[in-house]
Amino acid sequence: IAYLQNQRQGQLPATWTTEAKDVIREMLQLGENDYNISNIRPPWEGADWIENNFVRHGCIPADDPLEEHLLAMTIQRGFDTALIPIWDMVNHDNGKLNTDSNSQLAEEGIKVWANRTIAAGEEIYATYDYCQDCSDFGDWMGTPGIFRDFGFVESYPQYWPFVGQSIYFSVQAAESVNGGGGSKEYYAELHFEDDYAPTGKSLDFLKSRLSRLESMEATHLTSRGSIPQYQWDGIVQFHNAFMNALECGIEAMLGLWSNRAYLEHGGADGGYEIIDEL
Repeated sequence: IAYLQNQRQGQLPATWTTEAKDVIREMLQLGENDYNISNIRPPWEGADWIENNFVRHGCIPADDPLEEHLLAMTIQRGFDTALIPIWDMVNHDNGKLNTDSNSQLAEEGIKVWANRTIAAGEEIYATYDYCQDCSDFGDWMGTPGIFRDFGFVESYPQYWPFVGQSIYFSVQAAESVNGGGGSKEYYAELHFEDDYAPTGKSLDFLKSRLSRLESMEATHLTSRGSIPQYQWDGIVQFHNAFMNALECGIEAMLGLWSNRAYLEHGGADGGYEIIDEL
């Protein structure tokens, strides 16, 4: 408890100021009580999960900064459902991942090992969304979920699942795709596993979300007002990453339609065609 108390308060978006959370709600297009994930992108309850899941159910009292902080830090620092000293402090980066582990529920206890040679002085990295006990977090919460539960925008590769719209894609930096060398900085790769099968409606959804984020630049992101600087920086970073992901996803979808690969395999929208360009 002493360790958690000594950590800076307000690291997660759900613990930010009302003004900051209002911007996040607008960005994610959901109201405080909106659970309809078919109309939004992950993570639902991005700014309100503490209020909706803990305060309203009497798990922690309202307006108790310490209780809120301890809850937020347990989510942020915990390895799935457990607090594991030292291992909890290892940073996340799927692109620089150099460790593997077994399950925390294993009979012999959790074990961590290097998955490649780690040079002296090199930082040790874990994955917060594809670990043994993470239930493939990246496939249904992805980069927005990392922002919600850990308070930062992850570096590339990023994962952007839109559950209610049946579309899921990853975004890679150009230098990690075939060694780079092209004119583009980022690329999106569409994923078709599980229940993800994008349609023309999925593309319309991505375009509408991009238009919304573009309009926010003139309505919500011109001045931080009373929002603390570190919270404002987090909002801007997530907004920029979200816009970049949507642009890459739209480009990948248009490429898919131009090749007619999906429609030839019996797209759910039948003869739906995309003829305009980004």
